[in-house]
Amino acid sequence: KKPRTDKFMEENNRHPPTRISRAVSAFFAGLLLGGISGALIGASIRGGSAAWLGALAGGLFLGLGESLTDWYRESGQMKPLLYRILVSGLIGASFAAFLDLLFPNLNLILLGLIIGAVSGLFGFQINKLLLGILTGLVVGVLALYIYPTIQPALLGALIVLAYRILSALFLPGQTQMQFMAERVPPEE
Repeated sequence: KKPRTDKFMEENNRHPPTRISRAVSAFFAGLLLGGISGALIGASIRGGSAAWLGALAGGLFLGLGESLTDWYRESGQMKPLLYRILVSGLIGASFAAFLDLLFPNLNLILLGLIIGAVSGLFGFQINKLLLGILTGLVVGVLALYIYPTIQPALLGALIVLAYRILSALFLPGQTQMQFMAERVPPEE
């Protein structure tokens, strides 16, 4: 029995993507998303002029990272855990930078709670939501008392990194999210 995708590809004169085409597509997607994230972080820290430098750094980091991980990854295989954690930190930093640009005088504890809650929500489980809120609260309070001039982007990255590490340590085997496509054999 032929898989459905073969019939679709035959009817539409398409071929399965090659390793190089997947890596190139991943590079440009990462370049775009990393550029946006980096621009937000740069603008939050130093203003508009640093947004360009942040966009370049974020775009290159995420573009190269996505490209390399797609190049070496087999179909249906997850990206390396360390890379996923680092990208989560970048996303946390850019979200915190976005909040900082919208609300420049946001309290660090409130910012920590928001970042932690959003991180926990992406776990789609109540225990992950609670861990996210607790992590955001603790890191926000520590930042307020130890380093009150911390950049919100750095605080966001620290919260998400701490949450992901704690989640991996205390909630092992519970992935952030599992897609239906991961349950289907690669040949289908």
